[in-house]
Amino acid sequence: MIYAIILFAVTYVGMIAFSKYRPFIALGSALIFIVSGMLPLGKIFGAIDFNVLLMIAGTMGLVQLFIDSKMPALLADFIMERSQTYKLRQLHFPCLQVSFQPLLITLQPYL
Repeated sequence: MIYAIILFAVTYVGMIAFSKYRPFIALGSALIFIVSGMLPLGKIFGAIDFNVLLMIAGTMGLVQLFIDSKMPALLADFIMERSQTYKLRQLHFPCLQVSFQPLLITLQPYL
């Protein structure tokens, strides 16, 4: 049990630290779980939460459509046009970053 928690923590930190290699880190961790016997072979498909995988795939599809539509650039241009002074522009962008933090995290690999 303690090894599973340690492996999970190492996997989580590794995925944050090396975002380009997330799939490899996740697959490597899953392989360690299986090879070490923490997850028996007969329970592999029962351990996969397909609802979460499909939700992530749908979110990634929507993000890609959002990026392809050039909407982030249009929003930035709109805000810059509406901000009359430099001080207002400095105020708007940090507010947007806080408001759209989940979207910015999702878009990070594409920026």
